[in-house]
Amino acid sequence: AVLRARFAQVRATLEQSITEGSSPAPGMPRIEQPAAELDHPIDPKTAFDPVRRYFTGHQRQMEGVIRSLRAQLRGMLDKGATPHKRLATLDAIFENVLTEREARLLGHIPLHFEKRFAKALKQHMKQLLEASEADEPAPHTAPWLGPLLEDLRASLLAELDLRLQPVLGLIEALTQDTPQEQ
Repeated sequence: AVLRARFAQVRATLEQSITEGSSPAPGMPRIEQPAAELDHPIDPKTAFDPVRRYFTGHQRQMEGVIRSLRAQLRGMLDKGATPHKRLATLDAIFENVLTEREARLLGHIPLHFEKRFAKALKQHMKQLLEASEADEPAPHTAPWLGPLLEDLRASLLAELDLRLQPVLGLIEALTQDTPQEQ
């Protein structure tokens, strides 16, 4: 029950950090939410930077917190029966082997959002020019940027669940009845 409560606490604090911008733990930095309205004048070359910092900051935060929890669980398994020790060793090997590939694959996600952002920003800049020529008020960015940011948060939450799967497996192994020696 303690392990499941710790898992739920870690997941909830990381989720809250993503959705509300709160700090996931004392001493950890708060990652600022990107604004849904861009300031004018808009510099297309730097407009995505706050969104990129938000996304990659959360990825680093998740990786650090979850890696620490996973190492703690492996330490607990390593103190148990032989099958638990083997699982701890196997999990450490998998983590070392897969970490680089996982980081590379998950690192592509912000690039996809940047492409969507650039396309929407280009359309917005066109609308700004048309509004200026017609002497109309400038259109807001919130109608297209807000949904993009929601998709970004949903992507981070899905990544959180993906990163937590090995942790959940280790908890399952620890909370089951002690395995028989094999």
